Amino acid sequence: MALPTSTPTLNDLLDRRIAFGVNRVRTAMPAVIQSYDPARQAATIELAVCEKFTPRGEEFPQDYAVPPIAGVPVYFFGTSAGHIYAEPKPGDTGIALFCHRSIAEWRAVGGPGKTKIGCASAQRFSFGDVIFLSGLRAFPDTKSSAETPSDALLVEHETEVRLGKDADDFAAKAARVEVELAALRAQIAPLTAAFNAAIAAAAVGTGVAPLTVTPASTPIAPHVPQSVAASKVKVE
Repeated sequence: MALPTSTPTLNDLLDRRIAFGVNRVRTAMPAVIQSYDPARQAATIELAVCEKFTPRGEEFPQDYAVPPIAGVPVYFFGTSAGHIYAEPKPGDTGIALFCHRSIAEWRAVGGPGKTKIGCASAQRFSFGDVIFLSGLRAFPDTKSSAETPSDALLVEHETEVRLGKDADDFAAKAARVEVELAALRAQIAPLTAAFNAAIAAAAVGTGVAPLTVTPASTPIAPHVPQSVAASKVKVE
């Protein structure tokens, strides 16, 4: 014998409708890069966690794997003066942010300093308005702040900036290298001139005269090499 079912009240219906709306609000979710288009700086991503939905006529929610989302802009830290670019690879993890409103109009006409851009679309938290931030890792893969990640491209460690996972030597600064080269040229030039003069003198007359070099009136001071390394930047 079937148990009698109660008729839902208005409050029940409102609660269900509110819950349905809340369940459609997406803010952020871990995600994985499936492919990346460097020309557009956009990726196809797959959400790492399933959504929940309750099929019609069912009482309990079920897991739902959202299909891959294409054309997702990838965020790179930077300013109008430049940015840090590390091309994402398939399998890279990060976080997908779902914008509160449609960003289509902003992407079409936005630019430095532009605000108050109109939004004709009423869509909210849509799969079409996702931005991907790379770098978020699962907890078992995190490193302590005292460690240098083995796959790091750029790591700031105490007072050093390391470019490359095996960076162990300081980068040379162009200005310092030029100063050292100029000092070496200045020291080599008089020696070259004296040597060439001796060769020319030996070629005059009959026979070959012994090579002699007349000491300069002012001795050439030995060059003391200076370091050409940067003080904070190491490379591999």
